[in-house]
Amino acid sequence: MKQKNEKGSSLIEVIMAMVILAMLVAGLNSFLVTMINSNARAKDNSVATASGSALLEKFRTVDYGAILTGTDVVNNKYVRAWTVTMMARRRW
Repeated sequence: MKQKNEKGSSLIEVIMAMVILAMLVAGLNSFLVTMINSNARAKDNSVATASGSALLEKFRTVDYGAILTGTDVVNNKYVRAWTVTMMARRRW
């Protein structure tokens, strides 16, 4: 039991504060891991989208007859594949 002139925290209070702090840190840790993984996926999506857009822009500058069906690999990670077909004439 505390006497009136004692100052400071009891061992129970210190342990409870440490438990609460540990739970907060564990929660923040899982949040940070989730955010890092999400950012990595977003970066991958951005790179893949930019790669596809660059290929389409390249095709827009070339005569259609010069484009052949093919595939290539970008950054040793993304496989781009395209197929060239003859479109039938539509009658409106």
